[in-house]
Amino acid sequence: MKRENSTKLIAKNCVVEKVLKEENDKNILKSYRSLIIGLGAMIIQNGLYGTLVFLRAKGKRHHEFVFEDIRIFLEKKKYIKSKDVLEFLEQTDNLSLIQERVLEFVNWYRRYAEIFIKTSNEDDENN
Repeated sequence: MKRENSTKLIAKNCVVEKVLKEENDKNILKSYRSLIIGLGAMIIQNGLYGTLVFLRAKGKRHHEFVFEDIRIFLEKKKYIKSKDVLEFLEQTDNLSLIQERVLEFVNWYRRYAEIFIKTSNEDDENN
């Protein structure tokens, strides 16, 4: 239970930080939310390493935000020992375990993105 609570808190903080930082740019938040919602499937289909390479290669702000949030999660949970996430994942023997933990994080990350980042359709429905 303790692991889940700290994972929830990290996910919540990542999303809330972006909402506060980008509150005036609804397009970035919408893209960020959309990317997070599909992130679990992307990791399952392409693997954690492949997903992170994709996020890094795209280089758009919302891709960078998600990459950085995953890096923060891995660092705070002490799953990585290097600032260079990709290099560390290339060399680790624990990639399956790390990917499993990231998928747990993504479940909470998606929930908080859906709670804190409203789309225009949701705003219309609430009025």
